[in-house]
Amino acid sequence: KYDRYPHFFHHLKRQWPTALTISIADWPPIHEYILSGADIKRVPDEDQLYVPGDRQSAEEAAEFFQRQDPAAMFVYFGQVDEHGHKFGFSPTVPEYIAAIERVDAHVGTLVTALRKRPHFQEENWLILVSSDHGGRGRDHGKGLGVPEIMNSFMIASGAAAARGEIPGTTYLVEVPCTALTHLGVKIDPAWQLDGKPVGLK
Repeated sequence: KYDRYPHFFHHLKRQWPTALTISIADWPPIHEYILSGADIKRVPDEDQLYVPGDRQSAEEAAEFFQRQDPAAMFVYFGQVDEHGHKFGFSPTVPEYIAAIERVDAHVGTLVTALRKRPHFQEENWLILVSSDHGGRGRDHGKGLGVPEIMNSFMIASGAAAARGEIPGTTYLVEVPCTALTHLGVKIDPAWQLDGKPVGLK
């Protein structure tokens, strides 16, 4: 029901119409069905999914940090999910761990590019890293009530982030609420969002 519960860019743009929003994702349905309110959107070529697509996404996002002034950027890396389906969603699966490590390096590429911005010290960036779900075996369908599928993680980094472990269990729905709060967008109860801002000072 994306018309009723739109992408967080939608709420940002309603309050701040001139905010530059960028979305980069190598899973095409994100841009086909979920995304709204993006000024720039990029999807790697079909033959670049997902390991090369993730690399291409990281490089393009890093470039945007250098030559654009986005208010918010969403970057999705698809290979961890792809490798989970192919080899198994488990820390005992070498291929799955290797995918996580490659994506971790891509996140590092983005952080490095962000810190190289000429006015980085005067800017107030918040970096949020999360997964949209976990998995069991080689699947994550019918995951309602299955902890290793429903439970996710969230990392918040930046001057506005609280130090230490985020208390309680976090879910994907916390990510947009945290991003909007950081960006100064007041969460309207009429939006009926399930999440809440977490990990902030």
